[in-house]
Amino acid sequence: MKINYRLLLYLLFIAGGIFVLEQFRIDNIPDPNDVIIVTIEGNGETVDISDEAIISVLLEDIAKAKNTLRSSNHDQPIDEPYWTLVFQTAEGRTDTVYFYESRWFSYIEKPYEGIYTVDSATLENLAHFIQMW
Repeated sequence: MKINYRLLLYLLFIAGGIFVLEQFRIDNIPDPNDVIIVTIEGNGETVDISDEAIISVLLEDIAKAKNTLRSSNHDQPIDEPYWTLVFQTAEGRTDTVYFYESRWFSYIEKPYEGIYTVDSATLENLAHFIQMW
């Protein structure tokens, strides 16, 4: 039986690439227990959310984001429109992330750290939470 080494090498390369990309998750997101309020801005609206359950869901959605390996070189996304989320902790620390859609994909951008993809359900959750308030 003849083994096609090129095909085997190609499959190993793809499997290794998938494994590596799965390792790149968003870093430096605040702990849900530390966040006291989330301010969401977008579409001309501003909403402050202090409900711990909603904050946990938002942070869980953000934690699922996958790195696109694209860098963020700006204070705000270039693509518009976007939603701004500012997480404020009891210690006075703030973390800002941006949600937006571009070319049929949904993204989270953390200024000067990176751009990450999320599923469309994450943006739907965000819109739902804003409508609740």
